[in-house]
Amino acid sequence: MKSNDMQFVITAYDGQGMLEKRMEVRPLHLEGMERLKSHLVCAGGLLDDAGRLKGSVLVMEFQNREEVDAYLAGEIYVTEHATGNGYRRTDECGLCSGRADRPLNSPR
Repeated sequence: MKSNDMQFVITAYDGQGMLEKRMEVRPLHLEGMERLKSHLVCAGGLLDDAGRLKGSVLVMEFQNREEVDAYLAGEIYVTEHATGNGYRRTDECGLCSGRADRPLNSPR
């Protein structure tokens, strides 16, 4: 983590009937996450009330919004349309970002 990095929360909700497509490209998504592990704080699937996968949430560190947008432009779930409408722009879904001097999971 670099001192000038910001943490970004990125959410994506799958479109109707996208689970099969998501699972098809998931190995490529995981490879991409491995390459970006220096940016990754935490990640996981979002589940519906029945326990079925319905989306993803990522907490990642980048220097600026442009780096986030560049990552999202190449994210396999986006390029293969596995998340329905792709990842929501973080500023449209209540971007939670902050300087890395106090990680999101640290006490106030």
